[in-house]
Amino acid sequence: MHINYENQKSTRYTGTALKEQWIPATTRCTVGAADTATNVSYSKDKNDLGNAHTSAEIIKASGTDLSLIKLNTPHELTAYPA
Repeated sequence: MHINYENQKSTRYTGTALKEQWIPATTRCTVGAADTATNVSYSKDKNDLGNAHTSAEIIKASGTDLSLIKLNTPHELTAYPA
Protein backbone atom coordinates (compact mmCIF):
# COMPACT_ATOMS: atom_id res chain seq x y z
CA MET A 1 0.00 0.00 0.00
CA HIS A 2 1.26 3.46 -0.84
CA ILE A 3 0.00 6.60 0.82
CA ASN A 4 0.47 9.89 -0.97
CA TYR A 5 -0.29 13.17 0.78
CA GLU A 6 -1.16 16.17 -1.33
CA ASN A 7 2.01 17.70 -2.82
CA GLN A 8 4.26 15.12 -1.14
CA LYS A 9 6.18 12.04 -2.21
CA SER A 10 4.47 8.64 -2.01
CA THR A 11 5.36 6.62 1.07
CA ARG A 12 5.10 2.85 1.23
CA TYR A 13 3.37 1.16 4.17
CA THR A 14 2.09 -2.30 4.89
CA GLY A 15 -1.64 -2.35 5.21
CA THR A 16 -4.61 -4.64 4.89
CA ALA A 17 -8.11 -3.59 3.94
CA LEU A 18 -10.81 -4.50 6.45
CA LYS A 19 -13.55 -3.87 3.91
CA GLU A 20 -13.71 -2.20 0.49
CA GLN A 21 -13.57 1.29 2.05
CA TRP A 22 -11.69 0.84 5.34
CA ILE A 23 -7.93 0.46 5.88
CA PRO A 24 -6.30 0.31 9.31
CA ALA A 25 -2.92 2.02 9.51
CA THR A 26 -0.45 3.03 12.16
CA THR A 27 -0.61 6.67 13.15
CA ARG A 28 2.86 7.27 11.66
CA CYS A 29 1.35 6.42 8.25
CA THR A 30 -1.12 9.27 8.56
CA VAL A 31 0.94 11.98 10.29
CA GLY A 32 0.56 15.16 8.26
CA ALA A 33 -2.33 13.81 6.22
CA ALA A 34 -5.39 15.89 5.61
CA ASP A 35 -8.57 13.86 5.86
CA THR A 36 -9.56 14.25 2.23
CA ALA A 37 -6.25 14.97 0.50
CA THR A 38 -4.69 11.55 0.92
CA ASN A 39 -4.41 9.04 -1.91
CA VAL A 40 -4.06 5.33 -1.25
CA SER A 41 -2.79 2.86 -3.86
CA TYR A 42 -2.80 -0.91 -3.53
CA SER A 43 0.51 -1.95 -5.05
CA LYS A 44 3.77 -3.59 -4.06
CA ASP A 45 5.54 -1.91 -7.00
CA LYS A 46 6.99 1.48 -6.04
CA ASN A 47 7.34 2.42 -9.72
CA ASP A 48 3.77 1.52 -10.70
CA LEU A 49 1.32 2.55 -8.00
CA GLY A 50 -1.79 1.73 -10.01
CA ASN A 51 -5.06 3.54 -9.45
CA ALA A 52 -5.18 5.77 -6.40
CA HIS A 53 -8.20 6.05 -4.14
CA THR A 54 -8.79 9.33 -2.32
CA SER A 55 -9.59 9.26 1.37
CA ALA A 56 -12.97 10.49 2.56
CA GLU A 57 -11.94 10.51 6.20
CA ILE A 58 -9.01 9.61 8.44
CA ILE A 59 -9.84 8.73 12.01
CA LYS A 60 -6.89 8.94 14.40
CA ALA A 61 -7.54 7.14 17.69
CA SER A 62 -6.18 9.27 20.51
CA GLY A 63 -3.78 7.57 22.88
CA THR A 64 -3.06 4.74 20.41
CA ASP A 65 -0.95 4.11 17.33
CA LEU A 66 -4.01 3.35 15.20
CA SER A 67 -5.69 5.26 12.41
CA LEU A 68 -8.51 4.20 10.12
CA ILE A 69 -8.59 5.44 6.55
CA LYS A 70 -12.00 5.53 4.89
CA LEU A 71 -11.78 5.68 1.10
CA ASN A 72 -14.02 7.99 -0.88
CA THR A 73 -14.94 5.13 -3.23
CA PRO A 74 -14.78 1.40 -2.53
CA HIS A 75 -11.84 -0.62 -3.78
CA GLU A 76 -12.91 -4.05 -5.03
CA LEU A 77 -11.13 -6.73 -2.99
CA THR A 78 -10.86 -9.66 -5.36
CA ALA A 79 -7.26 -10.70 -4.68
CA TYR A 80 -4.02 -9.49 -3.16
CA PRO A 81 -1.97 -7.22 -5.45
CA ALA A 82 0.78 -8.86 -7.44
